[in-house]
Amino acid sequence: MSTHEPPPLTDHFRLLGLAVRLDADPPALLEPLQHVVVRAGDDLPVERTVNVRVVPAGNGLQVDMGEGRPRRLCCTDVALAHIHIVLTRYARDLHAGDTTLHCGAATLDGRLALFTGDRGAGKTTLLARLLLAGADFHCDEYVLTRDGLAITFPRPLHVKPGTLAHLPEVAAVCRRKPLLQHWNGVKYYPVDPEDLGHAWRSVRARPAAILHLEPGFDGPPRIESIAQIEMVKRLMCQTLDQAPDIGRQARDVCALVRGTPCFALRVGPLEDTLDLVRRTLSGLDSV
Repeated sequence: MSTHEPPPLTDHFRLLGLAVRLDADPPALLEPLQHVVVRAGDDLPVERTVNVRVVPAGNGLQVDMGEGRPRRLCCTDVALAHIHIVLTRYARDLHAGDTTLHCGAATLDGRLALFTGDRGAGKTTLLARLLLAGADFHCDEYVLTRDGLAITFPRPLHVKPGTLAHLPEVAAVCRRKPLLQHWNGVKYYPVDPEDLGHAWRSVRARPAAILHLEPGFDGPPRIESIAQIEMVKRLMCQTLDQAPDIGRQARDVCALVRGTPCFALRVGPLEDTLDLVRRTLSGLDSV
């Protein structure tokens, strides 16, 4: 069983320039709202403040986020998922000039590594394992990029039930968590690194390496260098902007990849994959 204590309650947090204030009536509703709190530090100035007010409504909750008419939602879990989705959209809107990539990020031994790949490739599971092994976790879903820099977009790890058997320490934390659901039906537990006793923060830096993950869980892990133009192609398939400017995206992706070691990583058993990633990154020149 995990010995980590839940972080203290808070009624405010920041998310890449977005200041969020939580208000609940009755105040006891502030406790479930902690599952949408992002405790990652960042140094960006506040550009927008959002007040989130939650009150009971029949068997569910009414959520007012300043979008006009409040939303009445059937239950706490659906309300939490809704709040998370809207806050993510607000924060991304503040960075509309950046290209958004479907990508995770962690820093190992001072080297920032980006992990991309299709859904189900194992990014969140591998990043959670890296976190438990002492890496600095930054994000598991979004990385923003402009001018060759990666800006990590912090959100709690979205841990799917099927991965818990591989991460017993994370599973112990998830037993205290609600099981939320994405708009596409995928269910997940929201796990903040602080739930596991790890402080975290967003970073803005050049990556030391970019790895494209491919699932291969029933075989040994394998990693190989790939050409930068190949990584550009793969990252262009992982852009997430809702109103894409393809030319700008291509320029941003090329600037990010230029001069960066690129790898294709076949994800095998978790401990073997972790060791392979560590050895690969330790072989790179410090940046």
